[in-house]
Amino acid sequence: RKNEVNVARALKLLKVALRNVDNRLKDRNFLAGEFSGADIMTGHACFGAMNAGAEIEDYKQLKAYIDRLLERPALKKARTL
Repeated sequence: RKNEVNVARALKLLKVALRNVDNRLKDRNFLAGEFSGADIMTGHACFGAMNAGAEIEDYKQLKAYIDRLLERPALKKARTL
């Protein structure tokens, strides 16, 4: 049920999740080192979070990660369909 308390809780949990991804990316380009299914799933969740209004500017590694994902040829092609 949408109300201010639930929205605040959801945003707090979202920030924790985004911070965890950001921390994981501190010493690597992709979650498992090389591009993998984990990046497809996590990338999709990150795009959804951004579309829902999540602020990612404070997460430097996450922002660079999303930019890397957006440059992947298969994703570029998929986005044109």
